[in-house]
Parts: sequence; C-alpha cells; structure tokens
Amino acid sequence: MAERFFAEYVGLVNATVYMNDLINNKGVVKSTITTTPVNEKYLVVTYYNDIPVLTLASGAVVEYEYGSDVPNWDTLTDVTDGDHSTGFTYDYVRSSLDMDTIGVYTVPVTVTDASGNASLPLAIEITIVDTTVPVITDAVGDTSYVTGTTEPNWATGVTALDGYDGNITANIVITETAVDMVTVGTFNVTYDVDDASGNSATTVTRTITITAT
Repeated sequence: MAERFFAEYVGLVNATVYMNDLINNKGVVKSTITTTPVNEKYLVVTYYNDIPVLTLASGAVVEYEYGSDVPNWDTLTDVTDGDHSTGFTYDYVRSSLDMDTIGVYTVPVTVTDASGNASLPLAIEITIVDTTVPVITDAVGDTSYVTGTTEPNWATGVTALDGYDGNITANIVITETAVDMVTVGTFNVTYDVDDASGNSATTVTRTITITAT
C-alpha cells in the first residue's frame, strides 16, 4: 500500500456528506482530514489515504500469440492494499494495446479497490508474436509422366497461406532434385516457405514418376 495526499475543492453544502463518505466508505482516517475555507461557498478538503499498489507478478507471462484475448491483469499483477484484499477492479489504456498486431506494447494498468481508491499506473510491456506456421497446399500432388513429356511448371497448383501474413505463395522455394523428363525413374520436387516471422511450413514433397509409356 501507499499513503497518498489528496486535496479536493468542495462546496460547503456538500462538505459533510463528502467527508462522511471519505470516512465511512473510503477508509480515510478522520484525524487526517483538514478543511480550509476558500470563500463563503467553497472549502478545500485535504486528507491522506491508502491507495493500492500494483507490481508485476513473479513469473507473469507477458508474451501472447496474435489474436489472443486481452490479458487477465489480475493474474499478471500483485496488489498491495492496507484496507482491502478483494474487490479490485482493473483497467488499462485500450489504445496502447492491439492484440491482433505483432509488436511490443507498453500498457498502463491501474487497479481500483472497493473504496474507489485508484492506484498509480503500472506500465506492463506486452509482446504480441506470431508463432503459427504457414501451410503449403499442393493441389496437383504426385504425378506420372511419359518420357519425353515437356517439363511442366512445378509451381502450378501449389499455394502457401499464413494466418498473419496471408497469401505467401510468391515466397515458396521450389527444389527440384534433377527431374529428368527423358529418363525412367522417380524424382522429388520439394516446396518450402517461411513467413515474415521466420516460421517454417512443413515441407511438401511432390513425387514425379517418369514412365516409358
């Protein structure tokens, strides 16, 4: 917990209600309250009160896959409050975090206790990552050709899609193991691709069989 000094500008007609609320609902010790008249209508009420203090919890997970839900701030943080042990409400600056876009975000998080006392912001660094591998699809598959057939375009029918980057077919790397269209035998054509985050797709292999007739 932390003791914090407060000063509020209060109308005289509301002063009694205001101070009773401090004492009865917000845990303010009566002896810490002072009042200073400003004019015939207003006074300044000053007091000290405990406010909750947020700290990052030990072992808190601060890295999330893109598209994840907003973190549960209560599991990421520890709260110290001399007046309360439950009934906390968490809030954060929503514009500071985008769970759908990879990157590193500094997110101000606050907690309010059951008496309405708010903590100072705790800046939590949240990292959004893409660890999902892209997927290569070969619509053609294993194929047989008669010797002397013109060598086809091995890229035909092969696509690569990534959940974050979208269509990355243009990035596919095709490896031909010396397919010989005039020699009877079996050959392999392999397809690989990485997304922008460095995630590698499972290699797809198309088996090419060259026959005499």
